[in-house]
Amino acid sequence: MKIKVELDALKKVHEKLAKKGEELEQKISEREDYVETKSEKWQESDKCVDYTDETEVMQDELDEFKNNVTELESLIGEFENLCD
Repeated sequence: MKIKVELDALKKVHEKLAKKGEELEQKISEREDYVETKSEKWQESDKCVDYTDETEVMQDELDEFKNNVTELESLIGEFENLCD
């Protein structure tokens, strides 16, 4: 019985992490769209380069985050198989 409670808790953590990943993905998309709305002059500026670099760092971190969430999902599946 305790194992089921722990498994359910892990599933809830996974769901919350997946949702946070989706939110970050949306934020990155909004940042990319923002650049496209700016003038050509701004897009060629150092400010744009910095903004774009920050967005790329966010994307790299999101990719790593999503890999970790996927790994957690896999571990939950293995844990479920052990409990059956």
